[in-house]
Amino acid sequence: MDGSTTSRAGTWPSLDFELVSVPGRRNRPPAPIYLLPIDTARGLTVSEVEGGILELPEVPGLTLEIEPG
Repeated sequence: MDGSTTSRAGTWPSLDFELVSVPGRRNRPPAPIYLLPIDTARGLTVSEVEGGILELPEVPGLTLEIEPG
């Protein structure tokens, strides 16, 4: 799924998944697939040499620490 093709404003992700299809049948994913907009204003960029810490004010006490690499 390619979120960049939407006409809605914002930054949207892409998603790769495996779907088995059967010829001659209506093939549907097992559940709805939702692409949520990416919050680039509060995003955290990490790399092979630099990690970071992400905290969300709306989730008090949550701290996500990402190691480099």
